[in-house]
Amino acid sequence: MLSWPIRKTAVLIAVLTGFFLGFALLKSLPLAGANLYVLAAIPLALCVVLAAVVNLEIVFIGLLFSRALLDPLLESTKVAVAGDSMGLGGILNVLVVLLGLILAFRHSKAVLENPTVWRWILFLAVCLVSIWYSPVRGKGIKLFLYFTSYASMMTIAYCVVKDAQSKKFWMGALMLSCLLPVGFADFSLLRGGVHFEDAGFRVQGTFSHPNILAFFLVFTIMLAFYSLKSGIFKLTGFTRTGLKLFILNCIILLVATKTRNAWIACWLFFAAYGLLKEKKYLWLSLLLPPLALLSPPILERARDLLQGTGTNIESELNSFAWRMELWKSGLAYAKDNLVFGYGLNSFRPLSVEFFKGASAGGAPAHNTYVQMLFEAGVIGALLYISIFWSILKAFFKRIKKSASRLSLECAIATAYVISYAFSCAGDNLPDYIAFNWYVWFFIGIILKAIHINYEENINHHSIV
Repeated sequence: MLSWPIRKTAVLIAVLTGFFLGFALLKSLPLAGANLYVLAAIPLALCVVLAAVVNLEIVFIGLLFSRALLDPLLESTKVAVAGDSMGLGGILNVLVVLLGLILAFRHSKAVLENPTVWRWILFLAVCLVSIWYSPVRGKGIKLFLYFTSYASMMTIAYCVVKDAQSKKFWMGALMLSCLLPVGFADFSLLRGGVHFEDAGFRVQGTFSHPNILAFFLVFTIMLAFYSLKSGIFKLTGFTRTGLKLFILNCIILLVATKTRNAWIACWLFFAAYGLLKEKKYLWLSLLLPPLALLSPPILERARDLLQGTGTNIESELNSFAWRMELWKSGLAYAKDNLVFGYGLNSFRPLSVEFFKGASAGGAPAHNTYVQMLFEAGVIGALLYISIFWSILKAFFKRIKKSASRLSLECAIATAYVISYAFSCAGDNLPDYIAFNWYVWFFIGIILKAIHINYEENINHHSIV
Protein backbone atom coordinates (compact mmCIF):
# COMPACT_ATOMS: atom_id res chain seq x y z
CA MET A 1 0.00 0.00 0.00
CA LEU A 2 1.38 3.37 -0.99
CA SER A 3 1.88 6.02 1.67
CA TRP A 4 -0.33 9.11 1.54
CA PRO A 5 2.43 11.50 0.29
CA ILE A 6 3.22 9.17 -2.61
CA ARG A 7 -0.45 8.65 -3.46
CA LYS A 8 -1.03 12.40 -3.27
CA THR A 9 1.88 13.03 -5.63
CA ALA A 10 0.62 10.43 -8.12
CA VAL A 11 -2.86 11.95 -8.08
CA LEU A 12 -1.42 15.46 -8.47
CA ILE A 13 0.63 14.35 -11.49
CA ALA A 14 -2.47 12.71 -12.99
CA VAL A 15 -4.57 15.88 -12.47
CA LEU A 16 -1.91 18.15 -13.97
CA THR A 17 -1.52 15.76 -16.91
CA GLY A 18 -5.31 15.78 -17.35
CA PHE A 19 -5.32 19.59 -17.55
CA PHE A 20 -2.45 19.48 -20.03
CA LEU A 21 -4.17 16.89 -22.23
CA GLY A 22 -7.50 18.74 -22.06
CA PHE A 23 -5.81 21.96 -23.16
CA ALA A 24 -3.98 20.06 -25.91
CA LEU A 25 -7.30 18.59 -27.08
CA LEU A 26 -8.87 22.06 -27.42
CA LYS A 27 -5.82 23.33 -29.30
CA SER A 28 -5.71 20.30 -31.60
CA LEU A 29 -9.34 20.50 -32.72
CA PRO A 30 -8.68 23.10 -35.48
CA LEU A 31 -5.67 21.08 -36.65
CA ALA A 32 -7.42 17.73 -36.60
CA GLY A 33 -10.11 18.54 -39.13
CA ALA A 34 -11.87 15.34 -40.07
CA ASN A 35 -9.15 13.08 -38.67
CA LEU A 36 -11.04 10.91 -36.21
CA TYR A 37 -7.81 9.31 -34.98
CA VAL A 38 -6.54 12.68 -33.77
CA LEU A 39 -9.85 13.53 -32.11
CA ALA A 40 -9.79 10.24 -30.21
CA ALA A 41 -6.05 10.30 -29.36
CA ILE A 42 -5.99 12.72 -26.42
CA PRO A 43 -9.09 11.39 -24.58
CA LEU A 44 -7.60 7.90 -24.97
CA ALA A 45 -4.31 9.14 -23.53
CA LEU A 46 -6.21 10.68 -20.59
CA CYS A 47 -7.83 7.31 -19.87
CA VAL A 48 -4.37 5.70 -19.86
CA VAL A 49 -3.12 8.30 -17.36
CA LEU A 50 -6.08 7.69 -15.05
CA ALA A 51 -5.54 3.93 -15.29
CA ALA A 52 -1.86 4.45 -14.46
CA VAL A 53 -2.85 6.04 -11.14
CA VAL A 54 -4.68 2.82 -10.24
CA ASN A 55 -2.03 0.34 -11.46
CA LEU A 56 1.13 1.44 -13.24
CA GLU A 57 2.33 -2.06 -14.06
CA ILE A 58 -0.82 -3.13 -15.92
CA VAL A 59 -0.68 0.01 -18.06
CA PHE A 60 2.97 -0.60 -18.77
CA ILE A 61 2.36 -4.22 -19.81
CA GLY A 62 -0.25 -2.91 -22.25
CA LEU A 63 2.25 -0.45 -23.73
CA LEU A 64 4.92 -3.13 -23.94
CA PHE A 65 2.70 -5.55 -25.86
CA SER A 66 1.24 -2.95 -28.20
CA ARG A 67 3.96 -0.41 -29.05
CA ALA A 68 5.71 -2.45 -31.76
CA LEU A 69 2.35 -2.87 -33.54
CA LEU A 70 1.21 0.75 -33.48
CA ASP A 71 3.41 2.62 -35.99
CA PRO A 72 0.84 2.59 -38.86
CA LEU A 73 -1.89 3.90 -36.52
CA LEU A 74 0.37 6.49 -34.88
CA GLU A 75 1.49 7.83 -38.27
CA SER A 76 -2.16 8.46 -39.20
CA THR A 77 -2.72 10.63 -36.10
CA LYS A 78 0.05 13.14 -36.88
CA VAL A 79 -0.76 16.80 -37.41
CA ALA A 80 1.47 19.84 -37.89
CA VAL A 81 2.55 21.35 -34.55
CA ALA A 82 5.31 23.96 -33.97
CA GLY A 83 6.96 23.35 -37.31
CA ASP A 84 6.88 19.58 -36.91
CA SER A 85 4.34 16.77 -36.79
CA MET A 86 2.90 15.25 -33.63
CA GLY A 87 0.21 12.72 -32.86
CA LEU A 88 -0.66 9.97 -30.43
CA GLY A 89 2.93 8.69 -30.58
CA GLY A 90 4.16 11.91 -28.98
CA ILE A 91 1.53 11.62 -26.26
CA LEU A 92 2.60 8.02 -25.58
CA ASN A 93 6.18 9.27 -25.21
CA VAL A 94 5.05 11.80 -22.62
CA LEU A 95 3.11 9.07 -20.79
CA VAL A 96 6.18 6.82 -20.63
CA VAL A 97 8.22 9.72 -19.28
CA LEU A 98 5.53 10.33 -16.61
CA LEU A 99 5.48 6.63 -15.70
CA GLY A 100 9.25 6.74 -15.36
CA LEU A 101 9.11 9.83 -13.15
CA ILE A 102 6.42 8.38 -10.88
CA LEU A 103 8.33 5.12 -10.41
CA ALA A 104 11.64 6.95 -9.97
CA PHE A 105 10.00 9.04 -7.23
CA ARG A 106 8.72 5.92 -5.49
CA HIS A 107 12.14 4.21 -5.67
CA SER A 108 14.38 7.27 -5.65
CA LYS A 109 17.13 5.78 -3.49
CA ALA A 110 17.64 2.69 -5.66
CA VAL A 111 17.37 4.67 -8.92
CA LEU A 112 19.93 7.28 -7.91
CA GLU A 113 22.39 4.56 -6.89
CA ASN A 114 22.53 3.45 -10.54
CA PRO A 115 25.51 5.23 -12.24
CA THR A 116 23.90 4.92 -15.67
CA VAL A 117 20.92 6.98 -14.48
CA TRP A 118 23.28 9.84 -13.66
CA ARG A 119 24.88 9.58 -17.12
CA TRP A 120 21.41 9.87 -18.63
CA ILE A 121 20.53 12.85 -16.42
CA LEU A 122 23.69 14.73 -17.42
CA PHE A 123 23.21 13.92 -21.10
CA LEU A 124 19.56 14.99 -21.03
CA ALA A 125 20.51 18.22 -19.24
CA VAL A 126 22.93 19.11 -22.06
CA CYS A 127 20.26 18.20 -24.65
CA LEU A 128 17.71 20.38 -22.85
CA VAL A 129 20.05 23.38 -22.92
CA SER A 130 20.86 22.79 -26.59
CA ILE A 131 17.16 23.07 -27.50
CA TRP A 132 17.18 26.79 -26.70
CA TYR A 133 19.71 27.67 -29.40
CA SER A 134 18.50 25.10 -31.91
CA PRO A 135 17.16 26.57 -35.18
CA VAL A 136 14.34 24.01 -34.98
CA ARG A 137 13.15 24.04 -31.37
CA GLY A 138 10.03 22.01 -32.08
CA LYS A 139 12.11 19.19 -33.58
CA GLY A 140 14.62 19.58 -30.74
CA ILE A 141 11.90 19.05 -28.13
CA LYS A 142 10.70 16.01 -30.06
CA LEU A 143 14.17 14.38 -30.03
CA PHE A 144 14.61 15.32 -26.37
CA LEU A 145 11.37 13.48 -25.54
CA TYR A 146 12.62 10.46 -27.49
CA PHE A 147 15.81 10.32 -25.43
CA THR A 148 13.90 10.95 -22.20
CA SER A 149 11.51 8.10 -22.96
CA TYR A 150 14.47 5.73 -23.47
CA ALA A 151 15.93 6.73 -20.11
CA SER A 152 12.44 6.28 -18.63
CA MET A 153 12.12 2.76 -20.03
CA MET A 154 15.42 1.82 -18.41
CA THR A 155 14.29 3.41 -15.14
CA ILE A 156 10.89 1.67 -15.25
CA ALA A 157 12.59 -1.70 -15.66
CA TYR A 158 14.97 -0.88 -12.81
CA CYS A 159 11.99 -0.12 -10.58
CA VAL A 160 9.61 -2.98 -11.43
CA VAL A 161 12.25 -5.71 -11.08
CA LYS A 162 12.48 -6.44 -7.36
CA ASP A 163 13.76 -10.03 -7.20
CA ALA A 164 14.50 -13.10 -9.31
CA GLN A 165 10.80 -13.88 -9.80
CA SER A 166 9.88 -10.41 -11.03
CA LYS A 167 12.91 -10.44 -13.30
CA LYS A 168 11.70 -13.72 -14.81
CA PHE A 169 8.19 -12.29 -15.22
CA TRP A 170 9.31 -9.14 -17.05
CA MET A 171 11.80 -10.99 -19.24
CA GLY A 172 8.99 -13.36 -20.17
CA ALA A 173 6.67 -10.45 -20.92
CA LEU A 174 9.37 -8.84 -23.07
CA MET A 175 9.91 -12.05 -25.01
CA LEU A 176 6.18 -12.60 -25.57
CA SER A 177 5.70 -9.00 -26.71
CA CYS A 178 8.06 -9.70 -29.63
CA LEU A 179 5.99 -12.58 -31.03
CA LEU A 180 3.21 -10.61 -32.72
CA PRO A 181 5.49 -8.13 -34.55
CA VAL A 182 7.47 -11.08 -35.92
CA GLY A 183 4.22 -12.79 -36.96
CA PHE A 184 3.07 -9.69 -38.85
CA ALA A 185 6.51 -9.47 -40.48
CA ASP A 186 6.06 -13.08 -41.67
CA PHE A 187 2.73 -12.09 -43.19
CA SER A 188 4.43 -9.12 -44.89
CA LEU A 189 7.10 -11.47 -46.28
CA LEU A 190 4.46 -13.81 -47.72
CA ARG A 191 2.83 -10.81 -49.44
CA GLY A 192 6.13 -9.86 -51.07
CA GLY A 193 7.11 -6.86 -48.97
CA VAL A 194 7.22 -3.20 -50.00
CA HIS A 195 9.11 -1.93 -53.06
CA PHE A 196 11.99 0.54 -52.60
CA GLU A 197 13.84 2.12 -55.52
CA ASP A 198 17.31 1.54 -54.08
CA ALA A 199 16.89 -2.08 -52.95
CA GLY A 200 13.79 -3.62 -54.51
CA PHE A 201 11.25 -5.41 -52.31
CA ARG A 202 11.91 -5.23 -48.58
CA VAL A 203 9.95 -6.45 -45.54
CA GLN A 204 8.96 -3.83 -42.95
CA GLY A 205 6.14 -5.51 -41.01
CA THR A 206 4.27 -3.20 -38.65
CA PHE A 207 7.07 -0.61 -38.62
CA SER A 208 7.33 2.52 -40.77
CA HIS A 209 10.60 1.43 -42.43
CA PRO A 210 12.44 -1.89 -43.04
CA ASN A 211 15.46 -0.61 -41.08
CA ILE A 212 13.39 -0.36 -37.88
CA LEU A 213 12.10 -3.90 -38.31
CA ALA A 214 15.67 -5.06 -38.98
CA PHE A 215 17.05 -3.67 -35.72
CA PHE A 216 14.00 -4.95 -33.85
CA LEU A 217 14.73 -8.42 -35.27
CA VAL A 218 18.35 -8.27 -34.11
CA PHE A 219 17.06 -7.45 -30.63
CA THR A 220 14.50 -10.28 -30.82
CA ILE A 221 17.18 -12.76 -31.93
CA MET A 222 19.28 -11.72 -28.95
CA LEU A 223 16.30 -12.05 -26.60
CA ALA A 224 15.43 -15.54 -27.88
CA PHE A 225 19.09 -16.54 -27.58
CA TYR A 226 19.07 -15.16 -24.02
CA SER A 227 15.96 -17.23 -23.24
CA LEU A 228 17.74 -20.37 -24.49
CA LYS A 229 21.05 -19.75 -22.75
CA SER A 230 20.28 -17.97 -19.48
CA GLY A 231 18.37 -20.77 -17.77
CA ILE A 232 15.89 -18.42 -16.10
CA PHE A 233 13.04 -20.22 -17.89
CA LYS A 234 12.33 -23.93 -17.49
CA LEU A 235 12.27 -25.00 -21.14
CA THR A 236 11.08 -28.37 -22.39
CA GLY A 237 12.70 -29.99 -25.41
CA PHE A 238 9.74 -28.87 -27.52
CA THR A 239 10.05 -25.27 -26.31
CA ARG A 240 13.80 -25.18 -26.98
CA THR A 241 13.23 -26.45 -30.51
CA GLY A 242 10.51 -23.85 -30.99
CA LEU A 243 12.85 -21.05 -29.85
CA LYS A 244 15.58 -22.22 -32.25
CA LEU A 245 13.09 -22.27 -35.12
CA PHE A 246 11.91 -18.81 -34.03
CA ILE A 247 15.50 -17.50 -34.23
CA LEU A 248 15.83 -19.03 -37.71
CA ASN A 249 12.55 -17.34 -38.70
CA CYS A 250 13.88 -13.98 -37.46
CA ILE A 251 17.14 -14.44 -39.39
CA ILE A 252 15.17 -15.10 -42.61
CA LEU A 253 13.14 -11.95 -41.98
CA LEU A 254 16.33 -10.01 -41.20
CA VAL A 255 17.76 -10.97 -44.58
CA ALA A 256 14.48 -9.91 -46.22
CA THR A 257 14.73 -6.40 -44.72
CA LYS A 258 17.92 -5.89 -46.79
CA THR A 259 19.37 -3.72 -44.01
CA ARG A 260 23.15 -4.20 -44.14
CA ASN A 261 23.86 -2.36 -40.89
CA ALA A 262 21.52 -4.73 -39.02
CA TRP A 263 23.12 -7.76 -40.70
CA ILE A 264 26.53 -6.68 -39.42
CA ALA A 265 25.05 -5.89 -35.99
CA CYS A 266 23.61 -9.40 -35.73
CA TRP A 267 26.92 -10.94 -36.79
CA LEU A 268 28.77 -8.72 -34.31
CA PHE A 269 26.48 -9.81 -31.47
CA PHE A 270 27.33 -13.49 -31.92
CA ALA A 271 31.03 -12.75 -32.52
CA ALA A 272 31.25 -10.60 -29.37
CA TYR A 273 29.41 -13.21 -27.31
CA GLY A 274 31.78 -15.89 -28.60
CA LEU A 275 34.76 -13.76 -27.64
CA LEU A 276 33.36 -13.14 -24.16
CA LYS A 277 31.91 -16.54 -23.25
CA GLU A 278 31.67 -19.42 -25.74
CA LYS A 279 34.45 -19.55 -28.34
CA LYS A 280 32.46 -21.80 -30.68
CA TYR A 281 30.23 -18.85 -31.57
CA LEU A 282 33.30 -16.80 -32.45
CA TRP A 283 34.55 -19.46 -34.86
CA LEU A 284 31.08 -19.87 -36.36
CA SER A 285 30.90 -16.09 -36.83
CA LEU A 286 34.23 -16.12 -38.69
CA LEU A 287 32.97 -18.86 -41.01
CA LEU A 288 29.58 -17.22 -41.62
CA PRO A 289 30.39 -14.26 -43.97
CA PRO A 290 31.52 -16.35 -46.97
CA LEU A 291 28.56 -18.69 -46.48
CA ALA A 292 26.17 -15.72 -46.24
CA LEU A 293 27.28 -14.55 -49.68
CA LEU A 294 25.62 -17.65 -51.13
CA SER A 295 22.31 -15.94 -50.38
CA PRO A 296 21.24 -13.87 -53.46
CA PRO A 297 19.80 -10.92 -51.45
CA ILE A 298 22.97 -10.64 -49.33
CA LEU A 299 25.25 -10.99 -52.36
CA GLU A 300 23.30 -8.34 -54.26
CA ARG A 301 23.47 -5.86 -51.36
CA ALA A 302 27.21 -6.57 -50.92
CA ARG A 303 27.83 -5.91 -54.61
CA ASP A 304 26.11 -2.54 -54.30
CA LEU A 305 28.92 -1.41 -52.01
CA LEU A 306 31.51 -2.15 -54.70
CA GLN A 307 29.78 0.23 -57.12
CA GLY A 308 29.38 3.97 -56.82
CA THR A 309 32.52 4.45 -54.74
CA GLY A 310 34.51 7.69 -54.63
CA THR A 311 34.02 11.19 -53.26
CA ASN A 312 32.15 12.98 -56.03
CA ILE A 313 28.65 13.84 -54.80
CA GLU A 314 27.52 14.58 -58.33
CA SER A 315 28.03 10.92 -59.31
CA GLU A 316 25.88 7.97 -58.21
CA LEU A 317 27.51 7.05 -54.91
CA ASN A 318 26.51 3.95 -53.01
CA SER A 319 24.86 4.54 -49.64
CA PHE A 320 28.03 4.06 -47.58
CA ALA A 321 30.18 6.35 -49.77
CA TRP A 322 27.38 8.93 -49.71
CA ARG A 323 27.24 8.79 -45.91
CA MET A 324 31.01 9.12 -45.63
CA GLU A 325 30.86 12.37 -47.61
CA LEU A 326 27.94 13.55 -45.46
CA TRP A 327 29.90 12.88 -42.26
CA LYS A 328 33.02 14.61 -43.56
CA SER A 329 31.02 17.69 -44.53
CA GLY A 330 29.12 17.70 -41.24
CA LEU A 331 32.27 17.41 -39.12
CA ALA A 332 34.00 20.16 -41.10
CA TYR A 333 30.98 22.43 -40.52
CA ALA A 334 30.84 21.46 -36.81
CA LYS A 335 34.40 22.74 -36.21
CA ASP A 336 33.06 26.30 -36.03
CA ASN A 337 30.89 25.41 -33.03
CA LEU A 338 32.58 22.36 -31.55
CA VAL A 339 31.98 23.11 -27.86
CA PHE A 340 28.22 23.71 -27.79
CA GLY A 341 27.03 22.43 -31.17
CA TYR A 342 24.23 23.95 -33.23
CA GLY A 343 21.30 22.78 -31.14
CA LEU A 344 19.33 19.58 -30.80
CA ASN A 345 18.01 18.04 -34.05
CA SER A 346 19.69 20.76 -36.16
CA PHE A 347 21.83 18.46 -38.32
CA ARG A 348 19.17 17.72 -40.91
CA PRO A 349 17.92 21.28 -41.57
CA LEU A 350 21.47 22.70 -41.59
CA SER A 351 22.78 19.97 -43.91
CA VAL A 352 21.44 21.92 -46.90
CA GLU A 353 24.12 24.53 -46.12
CA PHE A 354 27.15 22.22 -46.00
CA PHE A 355 26.25 19.14 -48.07
CA LYS A 356 25.52 19.26 -51.78
CA GLY A 357 23.84 15.87 -51.76
CA ALA A 358 21.14 16.94 -49.29
CA SER A 359 17.55 17.08 -50.51
CA ALA A 360 15.30 20.12 -49.99
CA GLY A 361 14.38 18.93 -46.48
CA GLY A 362 17.97 18.14 -45.57
CA ALA A 363 19.81 14.88 -44.89
CA PRO A 364 19.63 13.00 -41.57
CA ALA A 365 23.04 12.23 -40.04
CA HIS A 366 22.85 8.41 -40.25
CA ASN A 367 25.40 8.43 -37.42
CA THR A 368 24.31 9.18 -33.85
CA TYR A 369 27.81 10.12 -32.68
CA VAL A 370 28.33 12.61 -35.51
CA GLN A 371 24.84 13.96 -34.89
CA MET A 372 25.45 14.47 -31.16
CA LEU A 373 28.80 16.15 -31.79
CA PHE A 374 27.18 18.45 -34.34
CA GLU A 375 24.11 19.27 -32.24
CA ALA A 376 25.25 19.10 -28.59
CA GLY A 377 28.99 19.67 -28.98
CA VAL A 378 31.87 17.66 -27.56
CA ILE A 379 30.30 17.50 -24.09
CA GLY A 380 27.01 16.12 -25.43
CA ALA A 381 28.75 13.52 -27.60
CA LEU A 382 31.02 12.36 -24.77
CA LEU A 383 28.10 12.11 -22.35
CA TYR A 384 26.14 10.03 -24.87
CA ILE A 385 29.11 7.67 -25.26
CA SER A 386 29.52 7.59 -21.47
CA ILE A 387 26.05 6.04 -21.14
CA PHE A 388 27.24 2.98 -23.07
CA TRP A 389 30.56 2.99 -21.23
CA SER A 390 28.75 2.91 -17.88
CA ILE A 391 26.54 0.01 -18.99
CA LEU A 392 29.41 -2.01 -20.47
CA LYS A 393 31.57 -1.38 -17.39
CA ALA A 394 28.81 -2.72 -15.10
CA PHE A 395 28.18 -5.78 -17.30
CA PHE A 396 31.83 -6.59 -17.91
CA LYS A 397 32.67 -6.38 -14.22
CA ARG A 398 30.04 -9.02 -13.51
CA ILE A 399 31.33 -11.26 -16.34
CA LYS A 400 34.83 -11.26 -14.86
CA LYS A 401 33.89 -11.65 -11.19
CA SER A 402 31.34 -14.42 -11.44
CA ALA A 403 31.03 -17.87 -12.95
CA SER A 404 27.31 -17.90 -12.20
CA ARG A 405 24.33 -17.74 -14.52
CA LEU A 406 24.33 -13.95 -14.15
CA SER A 407 27.81 -13.87 -15.70
CA LEU A 408 26.45 -15.55 -18.82
CA GLU A 409 23.46 -13.20 -18.90
CA CYS A 410 25.79 -10.20 -18.69
CA ALA A 411 27.93 -11.63 -21.51
CA ILE A 412 24.85 -11.78 -23.74
CA ALA A 413 23.81 -8.27 -22.72
CA THR A 414 27.36 -6.93 -23.24
CA ALA A 415 27.54 -8.45 -26.72
CA TYR A 416 24.21 -6.86 -27.60
CA VAL A 417 25.14 -3.40 -26.27
CA ILE A 418 28.35 -3.57 -28.35
CA SER A 419 26.21 -4.47 -31.36
CA TYR A 420 23.77 -1.62 -30.62
CA ALA A 421 26.58 0.92 -30.14
CA PHE A 422 28.03 -0.16 -33.48
CA SER A 423 24.66 0.32 -35.19
CA CYS A 424 24.52 3.89 -33.87
CA ALA A 425 27.54 4.66 -36.06
CA GLY A 426 25.67 3.86 -39.27
CA ASP A 427 22.01 4.72 -38.79
CA ASN A 428 19.52 7.10 -37.16
CA LEU A 429 18.84 4.81 -34.20
CA PRO A 430 17.52 7.51 -31.80
CA ASP A 431 14.62 8.08 -34.21
CA TYR A 432 13.44 4.46 -33.96
CA ILE A 433 11.21 4.86 -30.92
CA ALA A 434 9.40 1.52 -30.65
CA PHE A 435 12.59 -0.49 -31.09
CA ASN A 436 14.47 1.59 -28.51
CA TRP A 437 11.78 1.17 -25.86
CA TYR A 438 12.35 -2.60 -25.84
CA VAL A 439 16.14 -2.26 -25.89
CA TRP A 440 16.35 0.10 -22.92
CA PHE A 441 13.81 -1.90 -20.94
CA PHE A 442 16.01 -4.99 -21.38
CA ILE A 443 19.12 -3.05 -20.33
CA GLY A 444 17.29 -1.80 -17.23
CA ILE A 445 16.35 -5.37 -16.24
CA ILE A 446 19.95 -6.60 -16.48
CA LEU A 447 21.29 -3.58 -14.58
CA LYS A 448 18.81 -4.24 -11.78
CA ALA A 449 19.67 -7.98 -11.81
CA ILE A 450 23.30 -7.05 -11.15
CA HIS A 451 22.25 -4.81 -8.26
CA ILE A 452 19.97 -7.49 -6.76
CA ASN A 453 22.68 -10.14 -7.08
CA TYR A 454 25.18 -7.81 -5.43
CA GLU A 455 22.81 -7.17 -2.52
CA GLU A 456 22.13 -10.90 -2.12
CA ASN A 457 25.88 -11.58 -2.03
CA ILE A 458 26.37 -8.89 0.62
CA ASN A 459 23.50 -10.26 2.73
CA HIS A 460 24.80 -13.81 2.40
CA HIS A 461 28.27 -12.71 3.40
CA SER A 462 26.98 -10.84 6.44
CA ILE A 463 24.99 -13.88 7.62
CA VAL A 464 28.05 -16.12 7.34
